[in-house]
Amino acid sequence: MSKVSVINIFTVKNGKLDEFIDLQQRFASELSKNFDGLIGGRMFKGLDGKTAVLVSVFASMEQQEAVRKLPMFQTHIEHLRTLIDEAKPALFEIAYTVGEFV
Repeated sequence: MSKVSVINIFTVKNGKLDEFIDLQQRFASELSKNFDGLIGGRMFKGLDGKTAVLVSVFASMEQQEAVRKLPMFQTHIEHLRTLIDEAKPALFEIAYTVGEFV
């Protein structure tokens, strides 16, 4: 099985970026306690105050798909919809790494 990364670019409603990041962080923390397939994640906060990029790494494509089927994920998505204008997710695999990337 090969690791898969989901990179999601979010456009967040005005004034909601901190709330969005807090909600995402709480969900990721809860998910990592209850689901072994999530290797880790990293959230980037745009300097424009309205963009966020989430990089989530899963053990495999099957594990990523399993997360999407969890009831807690579906509930989380419903909450997110109140905070965002747009989400653009895409799946990736690592092509190369340079330097120390922790």
